Amino acid sequence: MMNTAATTEEFPITVGRFTFTEDGGLIGPADYMATGRVDELVDRLEAGTLHTFNMNPHRETHPIRSVLVAIQTDYAGWIGMRRYRA
Repeated sequence: MMNTAATTEEFPITVGRFTFTEDGGLIGPADYMATGRVDELVDRLEAGTLHTFNMNPHRETHPIRSVLVAIQTDYAGWIGMRRYRA
């Protein structure tokens, strides 16, 4: 997912329900991870088309933590809609 050499922070790095491991793995809720949303989200981040992420890069300067915040935010919306529809 990301180059871990870019940071000196200790691993694992956790934001909300998501953890980025030293070997580059991402751990999160299985039902969400199985949807493919994380891959789509990372593609949008890399393409610069995730507008909520692009509007707030100054709030979190750590690249891995910034991505985890974006994933956690998407997860919160996803799980909220699932619960609303249930």
